[in-house]
Amino acid sequence: TFVNLLNSSKKTIYKNDNYFGSKSKFSFSWAVKKGTYYLAVGGSQKYKIRYSFTPVAKINKAGSRLKAAASLKKGVTVKNLLFDADESHYYKINVPKKSKVTVSINSKIKETNLDMGLFLQLLVIRGNTYHFVDENGKILPKDDLVTWVFKGKDKCVCNLPKGTYYLR
Repeated sequence: TFVNLLNSSKKTIYKNDNYFGSKSKFSFSWAVKKGTYYLAVGGSQKYKIRYSFTPVAKINKAGSRLKAAASLKKGVTVKNLLFDADESHYYKINVPKKSKVTVSINSKIKETNLDMGLFLQLLVIRGNTYHFVDENGKILPKDDLVTWVFKGKDKCVCNLPKGTYYLR
């Protein structure tokens, strides 16, 4: 079974496939701007379909690249939407001393893969380049990365040394 989201011109903007016929439930989430959309459903399985909308009243600023990262203050919640799987939001946090840092997520996203899921990467600047950081604050070699993937309510706990860190 597949379910595609089409824009008002009936052009596919998101695709979702259920290749696992034994799954009894197949769900997904999309963030879309106000407008008219269509669902295209196909495949060889019987299905029932239901949709719902959750409006987001207030959206906070986020950086569209690392150099423009918005400051994220301790204990402050930000609300935002990602409209495209290739889009990223950037925030920076300042850790004044070695600390355990918890980033809590409360996402409406149902998928848990990098194509549709919500993920977090932690970076630090060293010289003129950004390097990924693991949950122990260890700076990784140039070609290594760490990614945390989230579904629903979740959190990432890291032990970080003093410094400025960037969240993607």
